Formats: sequence, C-alpha cells, structure tokens
Amino acid sequence: MAACADDGDEGAAATSGGSDSDGTSASDGASDATAAASTAGATGSSSSDTSSDAGAATDSDAPPCADSGARADCSAAPVVIAADALRRELAAVQVLDVRSLAAWQLERIPGSVALDAASLRAEVDGVRGQVAPLSDTREVLRAAGLRAGVPVVVVGEPLSLDAARVVWTLRYYGEPDAAALDGGWSAWIAAGGPTSTAPAPAIAPGDWTEQDVGDPALRVDAGWVAEHLDDPQVVLFDARMTSEFEAGHIPGARSVEWSRNLAGGRLLPATTLAPLYELAAAAPAPELTLVAYCQTGSRAAMTWLALRWLGYRDVRLYDGSWEEWSQDPARPVETGP
Repeated sequence: MAACADDGDEGAAATSGGSDSDGTSASDGASDATAAASTAGATGSSSSDTSSDAGAATDSDAPPCADSGARADCSAAPVVIAADALRRELAAVQVLDVRSLAAWQLERIPGSVALDAASLRAEVDGVRGQVAPLSDTREVLRAAGLRAGVPVVVVGEPLSLDAARVVWTLRYYGEPDAAALDGGWSAWIAAGGPTSTAPAPAIAPGDWTEQDVGDPALRVDAGWVAEHLDDPQVVLFDARMTSEFEAGHIPGARSVEWSRNLAGGRLLPATTLAPLYELAAAAPAPELTLVAYCQTGSRAAMTWLALRWLGYRDVRLYDGSWEEWSQDPARPVETGP
C-alpha cells in the first residue's frame, strides 16, 4: 500500500500514582477521549472539516527512505496510507472503521466493518489498557468480520489514537500490512471517496487468523524497560503532555507530546516530523531501539505510528506505560524537564 495520525489515553497529569490532572482516576476510554477531543479542537479538525491541510502528510510525502537510508527501513509496508491511495486500492483491502458504531451505521466506506477499539484491550495484572490476549483478540476480530490474508486499513476520525492503537495491535499479532488512513474519515470525504448511507448490512463472521502469538519486537514490559535504563542503544519517548512528563517520568526518557505528530488530524510531513525526534534523541541511528510510552499505551501508539512511518526500524511500545511503571515504588522516577 502507498504511504502518505489518537490517545487521549491520558490527558492526565501523571504523578507517581498515575492520576489525571484534575485528580480523578484515569480511565482508558474517558481520559483518552478527553485528550483527543482537546487536541482536535486545538488543530481545528472535525468531521465537517474536509479541506486539505497544507501542513499534513500527502500521498507524495512518503517516508524519507531515499535521502536517509541510514535511518529508514523501506522494506516494510507503510503504517499509514493516504486517502487517494486507498481509493485506488479499495478493492484489494478490508477497511476496519473504529469510529463510533452510530457513525459507521449512518455513513461508511462501502464494504467496511465496524470495531470498538476498546474491545482489543484488557486489564492484566492490575494494569489497565493492555493488549487483549490472543484468544480474545481473535474472537473480537472474527466477530467484526475481519478476513484472513487481506490487508487491513483502519479508519478513525480523524487519524485517531484508536486507529493508531488498532494498527499496532494488528501488527503485534502478525498483520504486517495493517495501516491507518491518514486524516481518517474527513480525509476520505475530502478526497471524494465513495460512501454508503444504505442501512448497515449484517456482518458475517470472519476467519481472521493470527500470524504471530505476539511480536516481542513490537512490545516491551516493565521488566524489559528496567533492564535497559542504562542501555545507550535504547531511547525512550514519553508521549504524554509536558506537565505529565515533568510531574514524573521514566529516567532518561525524552518528552515529545503525541499531538505534535499531527496537524489538522493528519501526520506532519516527514521533513517536519523527523526533526521532532532527531532533536530529542540526538538523531536516533538505525541500530537504536526506540520505545514509546504514555499513561496506558494509547498516545504512545501514535508515537509508534509516526516513528514507523518515518522509517525507523526498531520501534516498540511499552504497553503498560506509566500506569504500570508508577505502581511499583521501587522503580526509579525522574521529575522536571
């Protein structure tokens, strides 16, 4: 698929106890939605904003493979696809719509199926928002109608945290071609993509089958992070708000807020996006392992998506994120910028 970005998982000011900035307990759904809505308002994106954003990635703004071979991995399928590219390839992919069920029922991309992104997450060992076990994931994706052996494009509104998280989940379980629609539903409408307003069809169960039981090259846990705190080959990126980062973060982490990857609900052009990470990590080299985290793994999924789209080869998600790290008082914590 041609190349061309929501985790309000946390709009919370994280402390060592992992609470929201307003003092309420952070929930995977509510806090993510709050942060995403706040960012959407700040960027001016909405379902009615169908104009093209001059600062966003376009179909021709591909990952910087040609002029940055030392950094980019151009052998892997891109994690983001532009609306024009999806129009050309629509017959060869299956579209997974992670907007609300009501929105999908009202109007959708023909042939698409709906999915509640939250159904792919679970509480594991007291840590919320973890990737759901394989058996649960298989059941959810088959019930949604996902078919085996067909590339998946995930559509959010716009390029949402949910979309980024679902792409990561699909790739974690072995869907190497899973990609997000850059700009989401609004971009599809702006590109003149076909839609259907007919009564939502009944969806036949799919036969989706995992290709991997869980790729360790995509996910790390607290133990792995603790073992690599002093590893010069590992760079941690904290995708939370600056205030959350300053209140408490994993030692050595760099702060790059997830919303900085986007403009108008789309990924920034590579020439604008890459410097955010090059400056923060002194130009990560291809042999480095880049790890993204946030509060519960939603906002970090957008950081993962952006880094993979830029072509960095070894990018992983700390799924438990600050929610897990902060639960153990024995784990080291830094404060301040």
